[in-house]
Amino acid sequence: MAAPVMKGRMFREVSVPAPSSSRWKSIIVNTGASASTLQDIKVPESCGGYTYRDSGLVGSGVRNRFIYWRSYQDVLEIVEESLDVTLSGNMVRYIFKDTPILPKVCVFEMHEYVLILVATVASVHRLVFPHPRKICKANTFVLCEQNVSSIFYDASLPDDTKNQFLLTPGGTISSHFLLGASAITSDGHVIFGLSNNSGGILLVKMPPLGIAGVVIQQELSCSSVMKKLWNGLIPGAIRGNQPSGETAISLELVSLQGDVYLFTVCRDFKLRVWSTKTRECVLVENILDYTSDEAEDSSSVPLLNASGHIIQVIQGGAMADICVYISQQNKSKFVFLSPTLENNRLVLEYLTTLEKTPLEDLVDFVVTEDYLMSLWTTQTGDSQVLTTPLDRSEDISSDWEPVLLSNQTDSVIVPGHRDARDVYLEKIFEPGFFAPQDIVKALSVYKRVPAPSLEMESFFNMATLKEEVTNAVDTEIRNNASDQELQEEAYIELQQEQWEKFYSCCYQYKMVGEKAKGLFADPVTGLFGVIKKSTFSLLRPCDTTEELYLSPTIKLSQWAIEKYDLVREDGPRLQFIKDVRWLCDAVQLVNSQISPDLACMFQSCLQSLDPPEQLIESLADAIRTDSTISTELIELVKLMANPVASIEALFSILEIGQDLGADEMEGPEGLRHQHYSHLFSGMLGLSVLTQSFQQLVSVRFQFVRDLSVLMAVVSDHMDESGLNQSMKDTILNELLPKGAYLLRCYKVLLWTAETLSTVSPNNTLDFNLRQLNNLGIIDDMVSKSVTKPSSQSSYLIQMFLEGVGGKLIRQRLSSLDGDRVAVWREDLRQILLSLCVLIWPASDDTIFPEFLVRTCQYLRLQEYIHILTPWCTWNEASRAFFLGLAYLHFHQPHKAVKLFADASDGVATEPFMSHRLLQTTETDHYKLQILYYLKVIKQLEDQGYSDLVITMANEAINKANKDDPNLPTLQSKVFKEHLELGHNQQAFAAMMSNPDIDRKKDCLRQFLVVLCERGHLRDLVSFDYQDLEDEVVYILETRARSVDMFTYDYYSLLFSHFIFREDYRKAGRIMFEKGLRLSQEVPGLKSLQQQAQCYLCAINTLRLVRPEYAWIVKPVFQSVDVEKKTGRNPLRRDTAVQDQKVPKKVVILELADLEKDYLLLDARLRLIRNEGDSPLISGPMPSKEEMVSLLCSAGLYDLAVSVTRAFALSPEPILSSLSLQCVSLSMTSASFIKSSAQDPNATAWLWLRENDIPLCGAKESTVSDQAWSLLQSYLALLEDGSSQCHKCIAHSLLSQGFDLPTWLIHSFKTLDVAALLRVYLAFDQLSQAATLAMEYLDVVTNVLTGIDGPAFKLKGLSRPAPLSVWVPYTCLDQILVALRDSQNSSQASIYHRLKEKLDEYQDKALDISQLIEA
Repeated sequence: MAAPVMKGRMFREVSVPAPSSSRWKSIIVNTGASASTLQDIKVPESCGGYTYRDSGLVGSGVRNRFIYWRSYQDVLEIVEESLDVTLSGNMVRYIFKDTPILPKVCVFEMHEYVLILVATVASVHRLVFPHPRKICKANTFVLCEQNVSSIFYDASLPDDTKNQFLLTPGGTISSHFLLGASAITSDGHVIFGLSNNSGGILLVKMPPLGIAGVVIQQELSCSSVMKKLWNGLIPGAIRGNQPSGETAISLELVSLQGDVYLFTVCRDFKLRVWSTKTRECVLVENILDYTSDEAEDSSSVPLLNASGHIIQVIQGGAMADICVYISQQNKSKFVFLSPTLENNRLVLEYLTTLEKTPLEDLVDFVVTEDYLMSLWTTQTGDSQVLTTPLDRSEDISSDWEPVLLSNQTDSVIVPGHRDARDVYLEKIFEPGFFAPQDIVKALSVYKRVPAPSLEMESFFNMATLKEEVTNAVDTEIRNNASDQELQEEAYIELQQEQWEKFYSCCYQYKMVGEKAKGLFADPVTGLFGVIKKSTFSLLRPCDTTEELYLSPTIKLSQWAIEKYDLVREDGPRLQFIKDVRWLCDAVQLVNSQISPDLACMFQSCLQSLDPPEQLIESLADAIRTDSTISTELIELVKLMANPVASIEALFSILEIGQDLGADEMEGPEGLRHQHYSHLFSGMLGLSVLTQSFQQLVSVRFQFVRDLSVLMAVVSDHMDESGLNQSMKDTILNELLPKGAYLLRCYKVLLWTAETLSTVSPNNTLDFNLRQLNNLGIIDDMVSKSVTKPSSQSSYLIQMFLEGVGGKLIRQRLSSLDGDRVAVWREDLRQILLSLCVLIWPASDDTIFPEFLVRTCQYLRLQEYIHILTPWCTWNEASRAFFLGLAYLHFHQPHKAVKLFADASDGVATEPFMSHRLLQTTETDHYKLQILYYLKVIKQLEDQGYSDLVITMANEAINKANKDDPNLPTLQSKVFKEHLELGHNQQAFAAMMSNPDIDRKKDCLRQFLVVLCERGHLRDLVSFDYQDLEDEVVYILETRARSVDMFTYDYYSLLFSHFIFREDYRKAGRIMFEKGLRLSQEVPGLKSLQQQAQCYLCAINTLRLVRPEYAWIVKPVFQSVDVEKKTGRNPLRRDTAVQDQKVPKKVVILELADLEKDYLLLDARLRLIRNEGDSPLISGPMPSKEEMVSLLCSAGLYDLAVSVTRAFALSPEPILSSLSLQCVSLSMTSASFIKSSAQDPNATAWLWLRENDIPLCGAKESTVSDQAWSLLQSYLALLEDGSSQCHKCIAHSLLSQGFDLPTWLIHSFKTLDVAALLRVYLAFDQLSQAATLAMEYLDVVTNVLTGIDGPAFKLKGLSRPAPLSVWVPYTCLDQILVALRDSQNSSQASIYHRLKEKLDEYQDKALDISQLIEA
């Protein structure tokens, strides 16, 4: 056995929560044995464990991974667990039907497989599973948040018949097997050694895995021929079935130099060794020969231990050393032997013997190179685990150290200020304390109903179960209450009684399931475990403070204290060691006097922020009441040479930060050791770390408390204690305040260890992460380490370890030099101390409150800060910021803002504020404050607290320097939130105060748009924009041109803006642009009506301008092609885009042009109004000629005349249309007055009323009269002297065969007789033409004689003068020719008459010419 290294002497149990019963995978194995033959065979329950060979290798996939098993009757339960990963499918239950399982199930690793060898009373089995390295390679090891499949995940029935064998034992049927052992040879054969009740031993040899072969069954020979004959021939009934002294009580197969030997310990205290190769007994040794005792007759001395003698191989050694436990009547011994081969002869070398007074019964033990760990049952039936270090440098013959088992109490202390139901529910449903199936069973007992099946247990979730428990206890309380109303004290007592009753039921089931059955160990990593009935637990090495506080000081040897680095260099070493021992004795004495009630009250008051000094003094007063204890404490202090130095030494190890050096706490840039990335990161590992941390912190808290109470007691008896003045001053002024300080710190750690998390909905967690991401305090590492949401509460410290805390600790551990394999002994301690360092409140680290924020544990964050605020001066600003986030989460923004403002003072001094939150290298305090305020404002913005954003921004503005680059941003924030709240004046003031012109323009754009959308147009127009006036116009114009015409009327806003500033020309331009866009983009009647209004507004505003400025430039809109080519908004002012515009001709529009456009639009609207569903509603504007035609068709002649005159068009279409209307009306069969209801020309009255008809006289007129009157008025209006209008009307009438009316002839005669004659001639009106010609000749002749011709507007000559008129000879010639050629006698007469008139005129004209010439 290798020389042991000095190790810690104490261990402490860490309980593991019992697994859910629904997780078991059951497999039934039919062995083929006869159930009737085996039904009476009883075998003891057994258990054991196995750790993988590579558990200590760096980066190994099986590190901290182990298998444990339990067997009872025909059931074998096998579980694989891992501290580093969470295993799925790791629990399998084999049921060997009606075949009891022999003790000693063995597990072996072979190549890529894990073999589990099981022996039953009738068969042997080789269960084959894949090795973990096949499932998960080390180089691709998964992280903690992922599950890994267990080797049992695909467990099933053995599919190879060679892996099981039905035994055929010799002898009588009364012989059956009691014990078993198994091993694997170097060539892969499996060997089973089975011992029966008659002393025989059977060897079963299976061929290697995957190789065909025959199973060999051989029986080992007895010691003599007569013994064989006696056992074989004489029936057991005759022999009395007495157990033989050679009957093996314990078996072990040991491999030595390639051969396998079977070691047996028999009832006669003999150790017999058999060779499996030769099947001969090669060694027989009396174990008592290695002790000082003489052999006792085993037949007369009963074995005191139910397990009898036990042999175990020492695990982890280079040699196959063994340890034999021999049980005697008065004592028991552990004998250590080392078997070796010398010249092919087996020799036993004696190593040492360890004695144990047998006050208890041994249940199981395991031995490693460093420790012997033993499990005992006391006389009261309780379990006890004792250990001793195997260090031959000291006397270890009786040096047994009890393992500190979980001291779970069967009662709960209810503080006076709390309700019993709440306290008991917290304790019952504390994570991992009670298994759900235990609570369900206890509930059934409490309610006196049948217990549900295991399948039904799985349907209970914790929330439902808690509700069921509450209802059951409340029902029982009501049933036990009397009919009359209970007093408050009676009700509280009844409530306490019922809850205690239910708790007791749960506790009893828990104790049954936690009955210890065996031990297992990992010799490489130093891991020890206790296997229990329904779960298991682990044994961890105690911390320095735990050994000092919990171990009897008589066992604190000199080397033990020296290894704690407590010895001072400036004093005697031995005296100092004695002082430490006495001081620890005094502390333990103080602890014994503090009852659980006092301890609970002390902790509750400390939680309530009562001063620790007062609480310490109250406990000291309670101890002072017992003079005996006080005297004993004073005597212990008097024994110390320098108690102050001892107290200071203890405080030095209790103060966090002294256990780890600074180098150890500095994490590397990258992980130097890959395996640290998943160390203790499985759910089991996290649970173990959580409980270990709870134990460690609780002990240290009590240690500080009791040490402080001791100083308080001694401080009243300074002189009696033998303390000098210097020591008195040190205790009162330094050590007692330091004790109070450490109490506060450890109270924080204790709170983090014992407090449960709150459950938040997934949407709340997501929102919280988004908010923190906006703050920038979640980096990649942290975001991957954020704990996943859970529906059940867990300990805060476990969540912290599962997330960022565990990640940081593993990074820091990876910086340690050396590759230590004892991870359980060394790394567990380092992790716990590193965890203390991370959470220690008196440091610059804010990792824990950051974690609370990230995981949405704001309620717990408030409690955490509440504990720290009265006394802790570290990270005050950071805590204020975190508390502000908590208030913000709980919708208390005003409290949050106050805290945010208070936290701004620490932005330059606290690492979290400057490095984590702001993430800047800036050092100027004021600039850092501004950056901090911007972060806070972003949070308030996301929450929608506009008023508080304004408050914070204004405060930041007041603190900022004038040249601060973030000042424009703050002004923009103020502007934005004022605008959001509808504070237009304040928003405008903030905008105008912005020093950045670009931001000011951005704010202006938002300001204008928002006010437009809200309809606050009066405010918008009335503000004085000063140098931003052009930008306002540009923005509004851009918005007007970019939005849909009916989305918002920015044009009207611009019109009001210009009108308010008396810029009428721009006002007219903008309204004309609106009308123009409406005409191009928006169809429909509403658009046309708005266009008309726009044109009217434009016309009216331009009339207010001086005539020389009454013009505008016609808007030209950019084509879509340019926009597509550039990919830019055509309404943005962009020089690059402007350069690409195609040059267009500038069109100037004057007032008259606008009036013309309006006239056409008005005519269109009149047409639409008259016709109703008119095609004119949509489509482009008709041309002016088309419009006149349409108006005429609709009878809107007045409007048509206006259009004609405005655009200088020919009036002929109007006159022609109206003439035809007159003809049509005149030719109707009957005419009625316009009041007649039966007038067939009623429709004519409709369009006539649309025109301005002149009066036709006093008499009633018909519709035709009205139409002729209208035509006559238009003729007078439109005739320009060229007679075109008259000719048009005449042509229209004559073409319809209608005679020209008298008034037209009279008018025509006065205007142009020749034209009238040509009209008559054109329509073959010879008579009328001749008559008119004669009439005209008569008038002209009379004019020559001085007589006026009013019919033709001719003035008579008063004296001979040249004629101012002419005679249309061409027309007269045409008339004469036509009349001359006519055969009509009347026309011949007219011809002669006309000829005469013409001749007369010519004669008269000749005379006048001669007179003139004369």
